[in-house]
Amino acid sequence: MSAFITPDYSLLDDTVSSLGRGDAKTLFSIGFVTAGSLGIPFYIYLERTLIGHDNNLRRITTLISIFTCLCIAYIGILPDPIYPTAFKLFHGFSAFVAFIGSSFYIVLYSFLMSRDEKYPKFLYIYPYLMMLVVMISSLFLMK
Repeated sequence: MSAFITPDYSLLDDTVSSLGRGDAKTLFSIGFVTAGSLGIPFYIYLERTLIGHDNNLRRITTLISIFTCLCIAYIGILPDPIYPTAFKLFHGFSAFVAFIGSSFYIVLYSFLMSRDEKYPKFLYIYPYLMMLVVMISSLFLMK
């Protein structure tokens, strides 16, 4: 929503984080804090539906997902003009963990779901396909 409200924002030229400085920075902040906060109970519930599978992998995946959700919520914290360097480090770390952590827990949960008959195939095949699309598109965008 904030991408549509912010003038001159381009999905291909600007980072998502630049929306935190734009006209709709409040919407940006609310969106990330809400998304990160709502993800935590969802992944706790998802872990409970996977009981009976590799307990260590299930618990590690849930810890990764909760920490990632916290970092997603932290991305919504607006910049502090008094400490710009500290904020850039904090924001950069949170964004990095949110991106990499999401990739890890999506693949790990997909793997756990693939070992359970109660989940339809598209719930664990679709994330693998999306990760492949993201990796291939990243190669083209790097050029």
